[in-house]
Amino acid sequence: MKKIIYFISLLSFTFLSCKAQTGIMPLNTSSIGKPKNIYYKDLNNELDKYEGTWKYQNGSTSFIITLEKIEKHYSPDFEIYYDLMTGEYQYIENGIEIINTLPQLTQNTSNVHKGNIGGSAIIDKDQILVCEDCAPNEKRVKLYFNDPARDYLNDSMVLQTLQEDNPVINQQGKIKVTILGGEIMIPPNVPPAPRIPYGEYIMLKQ
Repeated sequence: MKKIIYFISLLSFTFLSCKAQTGIMPLNTSSIGKPKNIYYKDLNNELDKYEGTWKYQNGSTSFIITLEKIEKHYSPDFEIYYDLMTGEYQYIENGIEIINTLPQLTQNTSNVHKGNIGGSAIIDKDQILVCEDCAPNEKRVKLYFNDPARDYLNDSMVLQTLQEDNPVINQQGKIKVTILGGEIMIPPNVPPAPRIPYGEYIMLKQ
C-alpha cells in the first residue's frame, strides 16, 4: 500500500494545468488534470545516471544496490505511461549478511512495484533533503526504500552524483546514497528503523 501511495505522490509532484496538451511531458510533471495516455518521460536522462550496480565498502561492511531504468511503463490505475527506476539491494555488516533482495531483480520483471527500491521523483537542491553542495540547477533522484521484513516503515532513498579530481573515479562513477526515515505511525513493539542504518553511503559503480 505504501508503494502505491508513494507513486501517487510522485505523479502529483508539480501542479501544471495544460489540459489540451497531449503526447510526451517531462517526468516531474503532475498528471492532475491531464488527458489520459500521456507519456511522462525522463527527457534529460536523470535516471540513467544511476542505472547499474553500486557498492559501498567499509572494512567487512558493504552495501550493494542494483538499479534498472524502466521506460514507458504503463499504469492502468492512472492510465498514463512514465519512466521509473526499480531495484534491489544487499547489506552485509561485519561480515554477516543482514539482508539480500538482489535475487528478486529477476522475479519482479512483470510488476516493477514489487521492487524494494523504486520510483521516479526528480528533485532540486532545496527539496526533500536540502543539498548544500549541489550546483544551483543540479537534480537528484528520490526513490522509495523498503525493508521487506519491516514493511510498515515509510523510508526513502536520495541519489546524488559526485565528481572527483580523480578522472578514473569519475569515469567509473560515484554517487552518494542517503537513506531517510519517513513520517509515519510506527506500530507498537516493533523496530522503528530498517535493518540498514539511516544515513549517507558513498558508492562506486561496479
